[in-house]
Amino acid sequence: MEKADIRNRIDQFLVELQKRMDAYDTKQNYSANQNDQVAVEFGSRYARVIKSIGSSRSAYCFVDLTTGDLLKSAGWKAPAKGSRGNIFADDFGMSACERYTLVYFNRGRRSSRRFSM
Repeated sequence: MEKADIRNRIDQFLVELQKRMDAYDTKQNYSANQNDQVAVEFGSRYARVIKSIGSSRSAYCFVDLTTGDLLKSAGWKAPAKGSRGNIFADDFGMSACERYTLVYFNRGRRSSRRFSM
């Protein structure tokens, strides 16, 4: 996979994630200053997807730049082990997304909770 392909898919993932967050914020009647914004910072191995509300920022997830795997964040600087999805999936990996982070594993299986509108 070429870096341009991965960056393009990350951009599409961010657009879809922002749409879901905007729809959720509208459904909850949040004011404009409470709306979540997503952005990305690229490193050498991983891209960090950042969710921010005002001046508060947190790592939403990481994207492995070699495979396109979506990884739950273990903190600000590093991902947790185990892929939760992939940006090359038909849904850009949105099936792995929840409100605040990617899906949790429950004894080797994905959680049944989903980020829905």
